[in-house]
Amino acid sequence: MLMRCHSQHHSTLKSSRASELEPVSRAVMMMILSSCNYIASRARDLLWEIISIDKSDYLDCLLDTLKLIFVDDHSMASDNLETVVNLMSLVYYSSLPQCQCLVLEKGGLETLIAIIDRCLNGGIHVNRSSIAPHLYSSKARTCCWNHVEEQKGGNIILLYSLQALSQLISLFDFTNNYQVRSSGQNSFGNLCDNSKARNLFCNLQQIVSDQFSHEFQWYATYCLSSFGFYGFPSKLGRRMAGALNENELADLQLILSNEKSLGVHGAILMARCPALLPSQSFPLKDEALNDVSSGKEHSLQHRATLRRGIHLSNHVHSDALIKLLEFVYTGYCQVDDCILKPLLLLAKRCSVKSLYHMLKRKHARCGTPIPRCDFTHLLALAEHPFTDITLEAKGNEKIRDCSTCQMSLPHMHVHKIILCSSSAYMQALFHSGMQESYSQHIKVPICWEALIKLVDWFYSGELPKPEFYCAWKNMDLEQQFKELLVYVELSWLAEFWCLDDVHKESLEVLGSCFRTNQNFPLKIVESALGLSQWEIVKAAAGRLAPQYPRMRDAGDLEGINEEVVQVLQSEYAHYSQESQCSCY
Repeated sequence: MLMRCHSQHHSTLKSSRASELEPVSRAVMMMILSSCNYIASRARDLLWEIISIDKSDYLDCLLDTLKLIFVDDHSMASDNLETVVNLMSLVYYSSLPQCQCLVLEKGGLETLIAIIDRCLNGGIHVNRSSIAPHLYSSKARTCCWNHVEEQKGGNIILLYSLQALSQLISLFDFTNNYQVRSSGQNSFGNLCDNSKARNLFCNLQQIVSDQFSHEFQWYATYCLSSFGFYGFPSKLGRRMAGALNENELADLQLILSNEKSLGVHGAILMARCPALLPSQSFPLKDEALNDVSSGKEHSLQHRATLRRGIHLSNHVHSDALIKLLEFVYTGYCQVDDCILKPLLLLAKRCSVKSLYHMLKRKHARCGTPIPRCDFTHLLALAEHPFTDITLEAKGNEKIRDCSTCQMSLPHMHVHKIILCSSSAYMQALFHSGMQESYSQHIKVPICWEALIKLVDWFYSGELPKPEFYCAWKNMDLEQQFKELLVYVELSWLAEFWCLDDVHKESLEVLGSCFRTNQNFPLKIVESALGLSQWEIVKAAAGRLAPQYPRMRDAGDLEGINEEVVQVLQSEYAHYSQESQCSCY
C-alpha cells in the first residue's frame, strides 16, 4: 500500500505527505534489510506484489528526481524530506531481484555513485533529526550527552545510498584496474566505466577509514568486497604493514610443506590469530634473546637461528597464508579471485571470523563491532607473553606487584615489533647496533599516566582523550593540572620520538581544553614553557589574554614564572590592538 501510494502521488509529493511517509518508509526498509531471513524475504515478497504493476513508471520518475538533484546539480529542486523518502524507495527497488536489472539499466548505479560523491565531497549532509524533529525533545538532552548525529555518522542521505548500493553491487565484479567483469548472462560493463569505478572505490575507502559510524563502515566494506578488498584500513594497520616484511625481530617461523618459511611475530599472532600458534605449551620468553650479557653474539640478525619453527599442514595454500597474515597484521587485504577459496577455508580453520564473514559476503548484523587492527588486550594477558622490552616511567611511586618481574617502580612490558612499527626512533634504536639495542629496559622521561596513554596509542592507534564535561568541571585545579600535564609531556616526547600523530593529538586535546574552559590551571603554561612547547604556551596565553588585567589586579600572577607573565603581557597587547582595529 505504501509503494502504491507512492506511485499514485509521485508527481505531487509534498512535504506534508512526505513527513507522513518517512517513518513508515523507514519501517518498511528496516524489514527489507533485516538480518532475519524470514522477515526480509516476507517483506520483499509483499513489496513485489505491490509494486510489480507500475514499477517502471515510478522508477523513472524516482531516478529522474534524484538525477536532477545529484547528477545535474539542480540543488534548488531539492527538498530534504522528499529526497530521503525517494532514496528509501530506491532501496526498495534495489533490494528486489526482479527489479535490480531495471534499476541498473535506468542509471541507478550512476546516480548512487554521484550521491555518495556529493555527500563526501560536496557538503551534502542531512541528519534524521532535521526531518523528523518529533524524535528529539529538548528535555532529552543532558549536560554530558554527546549528540551522535552531529558527527559524520548522521548523514542519512549517505547511509541510504550505501544501503541501496549494497543491494546492487553484488551484480558487479571489478578487476584490479576497475574494469567490470561480466558474470552470468548479464553484462553491466557499459554502466560503470573505469573513472566512475575508481572514484567509487576511493570514496568507499574513505568511509571505511574515516570516523563514520559502524553502520556506514559495514555497508562500505561490503561494497568494497566487489573490488576484492576486505577489511577496515586504519592508521595503525597501515603502520603495521611494515612489520609483515620485518624479519629481524621475528621470533617464530611458519614452515610450509615445500620447506619455504615465513618469519612472523608471536605477539601479533597471539593478538589476532592464536590458532596459528602451536597448541602445545612452550616458553613464551627466550632469555637468550634478551640477555644483555650475551652482547653482540645475540644480535638481531642472529635471532633467525633461534626462532621456533611451526610446521604447517601440506593443505595450507602459501599465497592464501600470506594474505591471511596481511589481514592479521593490518586489518585489511586485497584478494585475487584465484586465492579466494583457499583463503576462505584458511580463515575458517584459523577462526579469523571477521575475514571469513567478509569473504562469504555476508551483511553484518546490526551493532557488530568493527574488527579493527588492535593489540591492546596483549597488555592485559598474564605473564605478558612474547614481550621483549620494558618501558620505565619517571618517578618513584610504587605500583602493584608485577606478575612477570620483581620491579616495583612504574613500568610496562611491551613488544619491540609494535613499537618499531609506529616509531622511526624506536626502529633506529633497536637496529643501531649500539648497547641500547640489546638493553631490556628503556627509561621514558614522562610520568606513569603519560606512559600508559602512550603505550595505549602504540597498541590501538588511538590516544585516550578526556572529555571536558561535568566530570572535568568538578575536578579541582590540581587534578586538572595533572591531567593536562600528561598531554604536555606527550607532546614534548613525541617531538623526540618522531611521533607526529601523538604530537598532533596532544595539541588538539590541550587546544580543546583551552577553548572550552576559561579557568584552566595557569601552571600548565609554566610546564609547557619548561619543556619548550611554544605552541601550547601561545595557545593558552591567547585564551588568557582578555583576562590578563583581572588576573594581574587580583594577584593571580604572583609566584608565576616571570617569562610566563611576559608572554601573557605580549598576548594581551596583541589582543588589545586587534580589538581597537575591529572598532574602526
